[in-house]
Amino acid sequence: RAAEVAGGVAVSLVEIRAGRSTAVAPGEISGPALIVTVSVTNDTEKPISLDSSFVSLLDGDGIVAIPSPSGPAMPLSGRLAPSATAEGVYVFTTPSNARQNITVYVSPTAGVPVAQFVGDAK
Repeated sequence: RAAEVAGGVAVSLVEIRAGRSTAVAPGEISGPALIVTVSVTNDTEKPISLDSSFVSLLDGDGIVAIPSPSGPAMPLSGRLAPSATAEGVYVFTTPSNARQNITVYVSPTAGVPVAQFVGDAK
């Protein structure tokens, strides 16, 4: 279901699925992960920048999940033209036993409210 965050700008949660994060640089963590795909639709008359967008996740224990740059991560970026839709993929290292009642926060661009999605992940 889509959530309108500003006049004509809406976000939706396309998919949440289980996966694994793979450490690719020092300090990163490999392990069980949730892969979150979000969609942003721009039904305004002007392009919007997705460069300042962010997505975060609280696991079922209320702990902020660690974002990972490992594949298939492809965060939102660039400019979104009027009447266009873009998708971004985010990977969060999350314990397998903390996937009930998770919260995903999405802000597609600077200066707009944050959308909140709550539910269970598999």
